[in-house]
Amino acid sequence: IVDLRNLLFEKIQKLSIAKISRRTAGDLMNRVSGDTSQVQSFLINYLPSLLEQLLLFLAVGIVMLVYDVRLFLLVMLPTPFVVISFRLFWGSMRKLYHRRWQCSAKTNAVLHDIFSGIRVVKAFGMESRETKRFESAAAEERNVTEKADCMWSILMPFLQFFVGFGEFIILYYVGNKILGGQMTLGEMS
Repeated sequence: IVDLRNLLFEKIQKLSIAKISRRTAGDLMNRVSGDTSQVQSFLINYLPSLLEQLLLFLAVGIVMLVYDVRLFLLVMLPTPFVVISFRLFWGSMRKLYHRRWQCSAKTNAVLHDIFSGIRVVKAFGMESRETKRFESAAAEERNVTEKADCMWSILMPFLQFFVGFGEFIILYYVGNKILGGQMTLGEMS
């Protein structure tokens, strides 16, 4: 992450004056510290779990494929529905999350700019103007975050339903095999 921050800082240093002039100091600071913190959070908190779940899925899938092809196919039955549901919503979700990222960066930039010039703000009695500017940026971020969270709340029940339906099919199939004497409880687990 330190290397990434250094690389980003060097890249900003190499930008032309025209490109740097389009950004505020707070925006540039948010890129160097905030965005790299997001990358760090992903690498530490989410990537290991994602890799673990992927490897577990592959290992269990291979064992099921070797043990019982029909069971494997039943497990994979809801997968197309989950993928299709996710693909249908992903375009709009991606746009909303990108917009939320932009609003967060704008809010942080406004806050940084206000604090870096706080003496000037106080000297000219501009506190109420700067408060309104920050409140406006924070409200925009809140609205976009709320919209993204609502969309995610709509999507997740569908995905969970399809995954739960897959679990039901597996339990039904395995339960019938156990009741029919074709499988033992030990083989099921």
